[in-house]
Amino acid sequence: MDCVRVPGLSAPFAHFVVGPEQPVHGRHTCQVTAVVEQLDVNGSRGLVDVVVAQSREALEVPARDEGVRWAEEAIERVLLLTEGLPYFLQEFGKQAWDAAEGPDAISLDDVERSIPVATAQLDDGFFRVRAGRTSNPERAYLRAMAEFGPGPVRSSAVAQLLGKKVTALGPTRDGLIRRALCYSPRWGEIAFTVPMFDRFMKRWIPDVQSVLGRSV
Repeated sequence: MDCVRVPGLSAPFAHFVVGPEQPVHGRHTCQVTAVVEQLDVNGSRGLVDVVVAQSREALEVPARDEGVRWAEEAIERVLLLTEGLPYFLQEFGKQAWDAAEGPDAISLDDVERSIPVATAQLDDGFFRVRAGRTSNPERAYLRAMAEFGPGPVRSSAVAQLLGKKVTALGPTRDGLIRRALCYSPRWGEIAFTVPMFDRFMKRWIPDVQSVLGRSV
């Protein structure tokens, strides 16, 4: 089967379409839990539904054009994994498409079988490209963040794990934000800008103890 295409997004979402070499500007729109408060303030809660609909369309339309349908549970699984990030949708969609036994449907089993392949592709083509450019202190900070899951996490908790004062880690934290690897959703909190980054860091650096001495 051919690669799944991600249709062009309308203007409000264009800057969230990212490749492995492009920055992510804050947490991407489709992580509903991270943006609900902002959407409430702006009176734009309906924007979330629009982005979710476009994420579904990115998977369903190319398949439908080829006479293939996605099982509802398969789509939901991909959306849960990718949180709607277009580059991730494209990768998981492609791998599920390639893994599908067909003849005219992509099932949840197809998606589950494709997850290790899609994850490996993102590790090599997305996460490693970004994380590989970090300094030792920045990698230590990222790995410490990962210990708390996808986030957000209190900056003070990361500092405590690293055995440092929050103020001492300020330049490292700011550097990661400038690199668009992290963002601060609220005062005193830090989070990864894309889904699955915490799990990548644990695969890349399995033992958090191995980086605790690098945070200076």
